[in-house]
Amino acid sequence: MEHTTTKDQTLESVLTRPDVEQALVSLVERLPEIEKSLRRLEDAVDFGMATMNDQHVKDKLDTLLDSSNLQVETLEAAVKLAEKLPMLLQVTNQLEQVLAFAQDVYADEQTRELIGQRVDEYVAPVKEKADVTRAMLSEIRARAERDDRNITLFSLIRWLKEPSVQHGLKYMQATVEVLSEQTKK
Repeated sequence: MEHTTTKDQTLESVLTRPDVEQALVSLVERLPEIEKSLRRLEDAVDFGMATMNDQHVKDKLDTLLDSSNLQVETLEAAVKLAEKLPMLLQVTNQLEQVLAFAQDVYADEQTRELIGQRVDEYVAPVKEKADVTRAMLSEIRARAERDDRNITLFSLIRWLKEPSVQHGLKYMQATVEVLSEQTKK
């Protein structure tokens, strides 16, 4: 059968096509559902019209809107937020996946131990340096408290010749220069 549309086609030729017949049968079978849906829609429209025509409802709505803190900026923000909901949903889904992964890792004792070992491997050198520094400071404090000698001008001059003191003084001088440049800016 030809499906071309020409001026010579009649209503009977169109209605007798199998695809048109099938569509009409399907439509006729669904007519009760369509009628129910249209009645519900008509009832909802009637209810909305009656509600908007009720002066008491209008007054209550006006009072509610006047007493609310609803501003144009709030409505604009709500619209912008609604536009971002798909992205927020995507981020939320990703966070849920991360949390599920974290819970799985936390629940697996072997994985926790492995992570703990890796963290210890990274922290161990820093901890060693901190321990060495702490021990050195303790030794310095102990020696300073035990030493009851008076510091003289000659001992200061002798210290200035020490390479470690010279190195420290260079750092102090560079620090003072950088600080003075920073305060000028």
